[in-house]
Amino acid sequence: MTQQATTWRRCRPAILGTLLFVMMTGCNEEPRIAQYEVPREAETRDFRRLGAIILFQDKVWFFKLDGPQKSLADEKDRFDKFVQSIQFSDKSAEPSWKLPEGWRQEPGDGKFRFATIRLGPPEQGMELTVIPLPRDSEDWLLKNVNRWRDQIGLAPIRESELAATTKKAKIDGKEATLVDLLGRKPRSKMPPMGQVARAEPRARPQAAAEGGPKPSYELPPGWRPLRPKVSPFVRQLLSFEVGEGDKIAKITATPAGGDLLSNVNRWRRDDLGLPETTETAMRRELTKLKVAGVEAFYVDLHSPQAATRILGVIVPLREDRGPQQSLFFKMIGPADLVSEQKRNFDGFIRSFRFGDDGK
Repeated sequence: MTQQATTWRRCRPAILGTLLFVMMTGCNEEPRIAQYEVPREAETRDFRRLGAIILFQDKVWFFKLDGPQKSLADEKDRFDKFVQSIQFSDKSAEPSWKLPEGWRQEPGDGKFRFATIRLGPPEQGMELTVIPLPRDSEDWLLKNVNRWRDQIGLAPIRESELAATTKKAKIDGKEATLVDLLGRKPRSKMPPMGQVARAEPRARPQAAAEGGPKPSYELPPGWRPLRPKVSPFVRQLLSFEVGEGDKIAKITATPAGGDLLSNVNRWRRDDLGLPETTETAMRRELTKLKVAGVEAFYVDLHSPQAATRILGVIVPLREDRGPQQSLFFKMIGPADLVSEQKRNFDGFIRSFRFGDDGK
């Protein structure tokens, strides 16, 4: 092992806390990966989340509007009017509403998201989502408020603090909980868009710029690179798809914060419509593995009702001080396609390196 590799292994906890990389697709260019460092200090709370949570029959309806703090300040009154316009039909068990001027509604994904509503210029990234989920426990309200808080970097609250941090209201004669949160997202260590190098990954280890650990991976056959999603709230590092027609699986690598249980439950609840699990049950289902010399966790989730499967690998990135960060590798798609691609996904994970210290 070279002296550089030995140094990388010894210094891994500090290096992984500041190193992530981005690749975006282009045409006829050699692969290039840029390296970036971001200070450990907590980000300022510069974006806002407005939400309404309404229980109707056997479902909880979540209306969530995210956007930069300054932009949402101008939309707060219109969001309040939108929420007050919501009506539920006993016949269809679905809500309807009146859109404010300039708001644009799109259909849901046919699985869990009932509708998507966009507002303002696209670059502001303001999006209102409507998602119904089953009421799965007695403390469903507290768990979901804390889920929203965790997603924007806020500490959880106790049941006794709900009244002081949320607001009760009547929407179409039904009890509703209104949420107004100012928070942040754990920074994903990405550069401004203009500084991102774009490349066409090839089916071989990818080279990085000279100096420092060199991230690399092998692209499985049939996987097509996509432009990673970049918004004020989600900043993917890698994005791929595989499959044809209406049978497509997506593969992403995304840095995020939060503890292991919260993130596994987020996949179970938001992507698969499964009930949340417990720490003990989750640990029984996890498989440990090494990713580039780092101890990571492999999870395999399946929703028979949705015929959807998730393969996920969670790689902790910070082992010293500061917000907990992990790199989340995720394949989601039709269960049969994900089963077919499991060997390729596993090989991709095995090939991944933060640097060329491992073989």
